[in-house]
Amino acid sequence: MRDEYAAKFNYDLNAIYKDIKEQGKMTRRKVVYLPPKKPELLPTEKAY
Repeated sequence: MRDEYAAKFNYDLNAIYKDIKEQGKMTRRKVVYLPPKKPELLPTEKAY
């Protein structure tokens, strides 16, 4: 299925990207952008 989709655009990544973006505009789903999470430091064990 992926290969068929890519072949439809002659494996041109820019054309595939544009198609995916166009499909995203046509959907009724809401895109939610979340702020990045801060990394959590885990306690380390001392190596002797």
